[in-house]
Amino acid sequence: MAEAAERYATIGKVEELLRLSDTRVAQLRNRDPRFPPHAVEVLEQRLVRRGWHEEAITAYRRGKDHESPEPPQQYLGYSLIAERLGVTHVRIRQLEESDPQFPAAAVELVGPRRPRRHQIVHKGWRPEDVDAYVAARKATSAR
Repeated sequence: MAEAAERYATIGKVEELLRLSDTRVAQLRNRDPRFPPHAVEVLEQRLVRRGWHEEAITAYRRGKDHESPEPPQQYLGYSLIAERLGVTHVRIRQLEESDPQFPAAAVELVGPRRPRRHQIVHKGWRPEDVDAYVAARKATSAR
């Protein structure tokens, strides 16, 4: 059985945890040196999704300082995996569901719960896991 993905908070979840508007959180991120840095990045073709440890945000809300920051870990999102395989991101979602060889997501960025909507979860994969999967698929199709 695959390991469960590590879960991180999206910026929307951070706003919910701090009970602040997006504008106020943006101000804090830019001006308050105590604001915890994001811990992970899920890279997509045109954007970078950032994720925070919920514990760091909760500690910040309580006035505690965060530990010394490490550079954020980077993971690949659907669009970059699709680019490596030469398919659409929709096809990657299908492969994730149907191909037992598809690697398990390493991280999930969890958004706030919204009434009458699904909770948003963005997934990220380790680059080395994706590279191994791409190589295996290309080797299989070359036969």
